[in-house]
Parts: sequence; structure tokens; C-alpha cells
Amino acid sequence: MTKDYADFDNASHLDRPGVFRLNIGVSKETYASLFPGESDHDFTALDRLMPHPVYGPNHWVCVLNPSDSTFDSLKPLLDEP
Repeated sequence: MTKDYADFDNASHLDRPGVFRLNIGVSKETYASLFPGESDHDFTALDRLMPHPVYGPNHWVCVLNPSDSTFDSLKPLLDEP
């Protein structure tokens, strides 16, 4: 994602120059292991894995501007069914 969508999906403030969001759908089990408890997330934070601000309840995760090392650590998630 490279832009905000009005009032629907704007929590990441993707309107900042150079900011993009990588979204990944994962299994329910993986999602629960990554985020075992409810907590607040700064959806504008860069290079931090977090629930998707809109689709988190559907087991989507995201990261804004992932560094090379963060992207490498996420590669196994890309192979989930």
C-alpha cells in the first residue's frame, strides 16, 4: 500500500513521503503467536511488525517500510497458505 484511503484505511499515514505498508495474511495460529494479547499499536511506526489497522481481526499483519533484516524475518510468513 502506498496511500491512505479517506476514512477507511488511514491509520498508517501513508501520505508521508516515501512511506509504504507491506500487508501479509497469516493463519489464525500464527497471528495469535505474534500478538498473544490485545495491546495498543502505533500504526505509524516504521519497521515494526503489527496487526493490520483494518484487517488485523482477519489475521493480517503489516509493517511500514521494512528494513532488509525485517523483511528477511518475514519471508516465512509469505509462504503460509
